[in-house]
Amino acid sequence: MKFETPKFNPIPDKTKENIEKNRMFKTIEKSLVLTPSKKLDLATFLLYDKKKIAYLGDHKIIEPEDDENTWRKKFNEEIEELKKVLKGSGLFYEMAKNLKKENEILGFNMVVARNKEDLEKFLEVEKEDNDREMGLLLGYPETAIEGYENRDFLIVEDLPKNEQEKIEKEGVLKFSGFSPSKKYWREELKEVRKIQSLIKEKSSSIYKQIIESDL
Repeated sequence: MKFETPKFNPIPDKTKENIEKNRMFKTIEKSLVLTPSKKLDLATFLLYDKKKIAYLGDHKIIEPEDDENTWRKKFNEEIEELKKVLKGSGLFYEMAKNLKKENEILGFNMVVARNKEDLEKFLEVEKEDNDREMGLLLGYPETAIEGYENRDFLIVEDLPKNEQEKIEKEGVLKFSGFSPSKKYWREELKEVRKIQSLIKEKSSSIYKQIIESDL
């Protein structure tokens, strides 16, 4: 009897990517350490292609009555949790700022990217304080970046009451990460609603945590 060697088809890269993405979402969902803002940033980065960078960090002004060691422990737990989420993901990440205290502010910053080029570019423009390039890499609409640069951003309280109520009811601003511009806020929020919808479809748990947060 002749036995044939079984043929194994390699798993397509796209399938591997989806498997890893699902693993990351499960880890993010269950995390008791990551804040809603970090979960939002990571979820948006994983689902929204225009967002080239996830910029994750935490900061605390250390007052005389604060226990600095307690905050250091908290922040170190966050850093280890982020590394746990990213482990084996194939994503690139680097500490833009290691945990330290400067001018009584304790904090850290981590940058995550899909490729080395975007990571290096963001670190470079961050050093240059180039808000425009940073905003583009973070996936913000160009009109919103211009509004921010010109200090011409939307004040929700200035909108008609019905517009305010609509925005508040749907919770869209919690998913933006940026200040909409006064002139193009409608178009910008349409894009944010896409992000909101993607997160809701992918993970009702993360969506609920964001909606119920103080973001």
